[in-house]
Amino acid sequence: MKKSLILAAVLSTPALFGQSDDAGNGMLAGLTALRAADHTAAQAAFSQVVVAEPDNAKAWYYRGVSRLQAGDAEAAVNDLGRALRLAPNDGNVLIRHAEACMAMGWSTMAQQDLEQVLALRGDGPVAEHALLLLGELSFGAGDLITAKAHYDRLIHIAPYNVLGLVDRGIILIALGQNVAAIADLEQAIALDPSLDMVHGQLALAHHRLGHRMEACQAWQQALDAGDNSVQESLLVFCE
Repeated sequence: MKKSLILAAVLSTPALFGQSDDAGNGMLAGLTALRAADHTAAQAAFSQVVVAEPDNAKAWYYRGVSRLQAGDAEAAVNDLGRALRLAPNDGNVLIRHAEACMAMGWSTMAQQDLEQVLALRGDGPVAEHALLLLGELSFGAGDLITAKAHYDRLIHIAPYNVLGLVDRGIILIALGQNVAAIADLEQAIALDPSLDMVHGQLALAHHRLGHRMEACQAWQQALDAGDNSVQESLLVFCE
């Protein structure tokens, strides 16, 4: 379950004005390829732009995003680091640089980026993304209390953030706060019924509270959604 509820890439619209025709065409070609997940073509197009315009922060940013999505975190860190030097207060660049650092296992650097995002902007989509990633970092480090604090802050500024509700629900189960976990997970499912894999977590919370019927129903829903990991629980506790 942990973690790729977190976070689909959202690409900001590049500012093309003031660029040469070749650079502008390269950016458009790169963005078109990136949206189609054609990372070879995207990186080739953005590479042409950074050669022509070495101070083009957007080109470095988008090539870094492409490399990150293609699984080349080390190259992504380099590109996004260059973009960050050119645009040190750009929240999107900070977020992607943090993600690349996380992929490299550099938690401290990622945390610094994310805290800078929050210092620049206390709410809005970029702040929400930063808090989700900070929660993930704390969870990964085994610091459940700090993780919960990040998710509490997230849900305070964005009460209907489905990913925040799911993640906090998982943390609450780990902390033994199963009633509160059920409330978060049920609200997340109500907001986004497509989150089928959440049913397994919901079943676990009900099971720990002795709610056999509710747990079995949630396990069955999880199985119906393709989560075969719950088959044993269904056989042991529900047959």
